[in-house]
Amino acid sequence: MTRPPTHTPRARLIGGGIAACALLVSVPAAALQWNFKVMLDQRLIGHHRFEQEDVGALRRVVSRAQFSVEWLRIPVFRYRHEDDETWRDGCLDRLDANTHTNGHLEKVTGRREADGFTVQGAQGQMRHRGCVMSFAYWDKRILTQPALLNAQTGAYTPIQVESQGNESLTVAGHVESAERYLLKAGDLRIQLWYSPDGRWLQLAAPTRDGRQMLYQLEP
Repeated sequence: MTRPPTHTPRARLIGGGIAACALLVSVPAAALQWNFKVMLDQRLIGHHRFEQEDVGALRRVVSRAQFSVEWLRIPVFRYRHEDDETWRDGCLDRLDANTHTNGHLEKVTGRREADGFTVQGAQGQMRHRGCVMSFAYWDKRILTQPALLNAQTGAYTPIQVESQGNESLTVAGHVESAERYLLKAGDLRIQLWYSPDGRWLQLAAPTRDGRQMLYQLEP
């Protein structure tokens, strides 16, 4: 008999980067979207959607993730992450995120100020100097950062990135050339795939109980 998961899927940094307070009611034709189905050991558990809109010097990225894991048709893990971010000149200008994990709510807010970026989260208020970026997998430039902001917890986490070479990847039914990277953040090991022109194609990461979470881009 299949046993229920002993640990919840590791969604904190995956969804937190990600992974909006609400989806945009209407999306302009010039806006970009990423729609991912989320698999746990090849089993569909939910979706994560991103919408990007550029308005003048500002870039707004709104995302929503919703996962549900069941055992014997009984939900044993529920996760919903909503994140609304505004970017200016490639750096975070504002962040508002709400995360519900099995009914537990976490709220994180952030604002750019003259002396840095101020974050309010479970760890209290913290201020970070310089250009702050979240786990914004849709922007390949995060791979050059020394640390990234977790939109779920408010933690500013040092990262290391290793290139894993090039490979062919099936994306939304089409085979594409992809560049693969390993992003290390604490004990997390996140695999990321990008096209040669920098488009985010796929994500994979192990969970605490040894399962595999996979983001696959949908048409």
